[in-house]
Amino acid sequence: MDILEKIKSHLTIEQLVSQYVQLKPAGRNLKGLCPFHQEKTASFIVSPEKQIAWCFGCQKGGDIFGFIQEIESCDFKEAIKILGDKAGVDVHSAEFNQVKSAYITKDKKEVLYKIHEEAEKFYIQQLWDTEKGQKVLNYVRSRGIEDEFIKFFSLGFAPDSFEALYDFLISRNFQKKDLIDSGLISAKDTQSNNVYDKFRLRLMFPITDINAKIVAFGGRALSKDQEPKYLNSPETDIYYKGKILYGLNLVKNEIKLKNEVVLVEGYMDLIASYQAGVKNVVATSGTALTDNQLKILKRLTNNLVLCFDSDVAGQNAVYRAISLAQNFDFNIFIVTVPGVKDPGEYAVKNKSNFVELIKTKTLYIDFYLQSIQQEFDLSNMKGNKLAQDKIIPIIAGIKDPWEKESIVTKSALILRMSKKHLTGKVDSFSQSMRYHHHKIDDQNVVLNTKANDEAFGYILAFCELFSAKIPDFLEIIKKIPNLDLNDISKGIYNKIIEYYNSGAPVHQIINFSFLDREQTQYIKVLQLKFGDNFTNSQKEKIFNDAISKLKDRINFKERLDIKSTKDFSSPEALEYYKLKFLKKD
Repeated sequence: MDILEKIKSHLTIEQLVSQYVQLKPAGRNLKGLCPFHQEKTASFIVSPEKQIAWCFGCQKGGDIFGFIQEIESCDFKEAIKILGDKAGVDVHSAEFNQVKSAYITKDKKEVLYKIHEEAEKFYIQQLWDTEKGQKVLNYVRSRGIEDEFIKFFSLGFAPDSFEALYDFLISRNFQKKDLIDSGLISAKDTQSNNVYDKFRLRLMFPITDINAKIVAFGGRALSKDQEPKYLNSPETDIYYKGKILYGLNLVKNEIKLKNEVVLVEGYMDLIASYQAGVKNVVATSGTALTDNQLKILKRLTNNLVLCFDSDVAGQNAVYRAISLAQNFDFNIFIVTVPGVKDPGEYAVKNKSNFVELIKTKTLYIDFYLQSIQQEFDLSNMKGNKLAQDKIIPIIAGIKDPWEKESIVTKSALILRMSKKHLTGKVDSFSQSMRYHHHKIDDQNVVLNTKANDEAFGYILAFCELFSAKIPDFLEIIKKIPNLDLNDISKGIYNKIIEYYNSGAPVHQIINFSFLDREQTQYIKVLQLKFGDNFTNSQKEKIFNDAISKLKDRINFKERLDIKSTKDFSSPEALEYYKLKFLKKD
């Protein structure tokens, strides 16, 4: 029995969820108010039979691992640890099959965490209890940060010494190698004979993971000629820059409560924003925004507010952040701070107005449509071309077809060009950037991914009831291996084809034992969603209709493929097209 199965055998979904949600019987299932969003009528279902919990209001939940990832806002590895503790299963020395890189033993990681805890104590003591620290403290106060928040965010001071932290940590019985591995101590040579403190004469910001464990530090220079201005810990066995957001462990509940996150760039921006009353705020810690960071935020909210520096670098960072966030289907907004360089400075100088400023957020596309009108002379060919270069990539990144069409119409008027002309430019850009893997126009009709997903979903949900008809379905998918589906459905679809082609019997295919945990969970959610809503006769009709729809998709796709390629090079091909399709046009 592997470690995941062992945990599941010791802890059921209903035992776990009941620690967070008050559940009441509802037929074969249990029901309660969703822990992921606010609601008055319970839409959160727990199925002891399928060992899954799911909210049909906000579409969040999963098995015990998925549920913990959502409720604790953690990754899969952390979920295993949390559940191991709850189930009384020792997972700390295990090597997880799901983790591709070598797993770090508990002892090693705990040593690194402990080093950072002790380092934080040292830096705090240096800030509050030394003469030089008092000067740094006064500097922070002069920046408008109050003592309450200096303490709340555990700011510290790294003295101008090459060995102060090293000597302190050695006195706490840590080993030299572990100190070097922590990233807080650097070595001058490969033998590590000559070591020194990495952070010197800097204001220190502890960086924590989502579970409040200190994993790194950021340090701001306190001398004018000191470079770089901001210095971060290197990546270590416990610190991955692209997966950490500064302040997230302190504000994740605020983000959930407000269903919105404000993203700023720097440590001081975050602290000043929090002090001013905007508490649903996180920072990128001076590094470029990453997909992993957006994935973490997506678990907490769909609403992303970008509040970056007003200089050129800051606005360029906003532009890059939008292109990334569009891929995760966020509702994206922009806030600009008037009269100052960064949000932190504004929040300090206009503390009472900062909350209201955030409320004035502008939808990102409206922000850029306004900006191109202010920045460029649209009556001039050169200016208009520059405006197009700026707005077309943003339009191309819009996923919703209706929204995209609406924005194209609006943008065409502003750019003084025809909607058709702008649509062509957007489509050309999309193809060049590989935003679209497949797009064929057939009398303004395109393959409908949503309809395919719906039909495929019904087949997955009801296939156990109507297994005799599954061979029809399998023959269909052999003929259309590239059916347009969402990512998870596509993964299941491809595995079914692969398993069927290997000669597996039908009864083995429909038990889905070859799917991974996420795919199996997806099918269980479909079964939970549709299982009690229809009679068996209704299910059979829905199942048959779904197979018929996929058959129609085969004919439709063949017609599009032939018409798009105009492959009538042989009399046979032309005759086939006439017989099969012309009567339907």
